[in-house]
Amino acid sequence: MKKIYFLLLFIIISPFLQAQYSSYDVGRWSLGLNVGGSFQQADVSNDFFGLGYGATLEYHLLRKSYSYFGVSLRGRYLNTRTYGQDYTLHSGLISNDAINGVNSPTIDYSNSPIFLNNRTLVNEFSLELMLKWNKWYQEKGVLFYLYLGGGGTEFETSTNQLDAFGNVYDYSVININTGKSNTLSQIETLNDGSYESALTNKDAKTFVFTPTVGLGLGFRVVPGFDIALEHKISVPQTDFYDGQMNAPTTSFIKDVYHYTSLGFIFTIVRNNFKENSETFTPTVIPSPTVTPTPITTTPTYTLKKPEITILKPTISSYNYPDCSIEIVAKIEQVVSKNDIEFFQNGQKVLPQYFTYNSPEFKANVSLKEGINTFKITAKNTSASTTKEFTFTCKDENYITICHSKSNGQKEVISIKSSEWEMHQAHGDTKGKCPEEKKMITICHNVPGQSGVTQTIDIPESEWLIHKSHGDIMGKCYTVPKKQI
Repeated sequence: MKKIYFLLLFIIISPFLQAQYSSYDVGRWSLGLNVGGSFQQADVSNDFFGLGYGATLEYHLLRKSYSYFGVSLRGRYLNTRTYGQDYTLHSGLISNDAINGVNSPTIDYSNSPIFLNNRTLVNEFSLELMLKWNKWYQEKGVLFYLYLGGGGTEFETSTNQLDAFGNVYDYSVININTGKSNTLSQIETLNDGSYESALTNKDAKTFVFTPTVGLGLGFRVVPGFDIALEHKISVPQTDFYDGQMNAPTTSFIKDVYHYTSLGFIFTIVRNNFKENSETFTPTVIPSPTVTPTPITTTPTYTLKKPEITILKPTISSYNYPDCSIEIVAKIEQVVSKNDIEFFQNGQKVLPQYFTYNSPEFKANVSLKEGINTFKITAKNTSASTTKEFTFTCKDENYITICHSKSNGQKEVISIKSSEWEMHQAHGDTKGKCPEEKKMITICHNVPGQSGVTQTIDIPESEWLIHKSHGDIMGKCYTVPKKQI
């Protein structure tokens, strides 16, 4: 019956919240489904994680596109379980009547060794106030949030202290001097895992007020669908969550259970009202005459198709290293930068790397060598428009020249085209340097003058021709007059 009260309360509150606020984007209502594991911090040590699942219904109180923070109100239902198992012998008072002989004389561990254990089934109903880092979510699709709340927990605790025949376990066979792991293994072998005995306490409630606190990290998959990792801590106001109370305490924190989950969040309501708008009901004034007033139909306004015009730059080719440019475009018929997608070479550019102040779009980009492709897509509720364009970044041309060195020698080098005039002024020439010819000295027979010779220098490559005409290598030999 208490479950129904909580559900009815949340359903009643929700319409009033909806009347005060509405969405600027994809709707203010979100439905979440989650699955995860739970563990306990109680008088009985935690054994292992228990499977849990749940659902949430969230209303976004504040989620403006330009706000750094957002605030939401979320209702939660959680169904989970936790398991406890002590690995040390219980030496104090057994506070639960189910195993101390009060309920049944045959189930009495008051004077027998016992290792306490429990399984607690949980149904939690809570209302949470969430604080979100909204700016990260709008720009990067990553959402960090904290929440604080409270509600009610209905729990049912049972224990495994009877064997298959209904007899108490003989824990005296457990060797407790073999370490924690081995002790737990012995207990697991002895117990049958049935959790057959309900742990009931005559003065303990099974439905208690439970404050909650938690944090989460969400990721946008597509608009309207997120996934989230969460960890929640619940503090039920009872010391009988695990069925055992070691000592009476007035502390706010007694037994605690945790829930770690993976959630799937869907936007379920969309609307077109302005932010923080309030409903208004006009006063109805009776018509002064019997003549019916003509009904005027207000025409529906439809946004025009977005228009994209590239304003800058006006040239499409650049030479390295001057390949950093600013792109300026005029984009009309869109509301904000959230309606614009910008791509460079097929990769989507994140919104923080471009600006949009209606109607001006600006982006500073660095061109890669070669052809760079760009695409701008603008959309509104009526249609979308895509503009594609390219810019080229190329290396400056290089030329080969014959460069004169300071020692008179020449060498072949490559320079930028823009440097040619400076080299030309110093006597350099375009192209490769001419090969230097090797000269040799020969004694040449002067054509048409028999017996007349002369010493000349010729390129070595011409020697064979001269040799065929009777020329000889070296200088001509002149006979002194005395020898004549």
